[in-house]
Amino acid sequence: MPELTASQDQGENKLRRIYRKIIICIILMYFLAALYYADPFYFWQHALSELGTTRTLQGTPNLASALIVTTGMFITGRLLLEGARVYRYNASYTQRYLKSGLLYCASLGAFISISPTNLLYLVHTIGSALMIGGVFLLSILIIWDSRIYYSPTLVYMSMLILGGTVLAYAITYFSGFDIKQAVQKICLISLLFVLYQRSRITLNITALEKKIPGPAHSHQQS
Repeated sequence: MPELTASQDQGENKLRRIYRKIIICIILMYFLAALYYADPFYFWQHALSELGTTRTLQGTPNLASALIVTTGMFITGRLLLEGARVYRYNASYTQRYLKSGLLYCASLGAFISISPTNLLYLVHTIGSALMIGGVFLLSILIIWDSRIYYSPTLVYMSMLILGGTVLAYAITYFSGFDIKQAVQKICLISLLFVLYQRSRITLNITALEKKIPGPAHSHQQS
């Protein structure tokens, strides 16, 4: 792994911890919310947003599950905000302002999406779109930066697969196809997988410069 300064190493380690916490928080949140959902919850058939409603589709009060989702999304929003600050204030990251902005957007979306979909459907939908969109675009940048570790073929295939799952969810969602709920889960798993991979590797400007020399560096070597 490329050598980092103390400041860069601290920021990189913090960012990797944040991504791990986000993954754990989201998985734990949905698992507990489904467990305490007032009616039977079918993972591949029901929308994840139903877990945060004040009442189930059958009209049963759903306070426990809603509180779990509210707490989980608030924690996720705070973690995304923390990640945005790491990018913003650490000059060792490429496109740091863009990545920071995407995480700020995703964080805002997480807070907005706390709104129960059965009470504030449009508000919840906008929040979810902001969060998913922000994390998706960041994931594309992460995959592109990971070319210092993986072959170009794998990088392009990963971008294609991730983009395909998100696009498929958008198409099935707006088209109203029944399969949209299953595609939603595949989309979420794809995004979490990218964050998991990011939590295992170093991706800052120091790593990029050492693994992919620029024109000046290449000229000196020749």
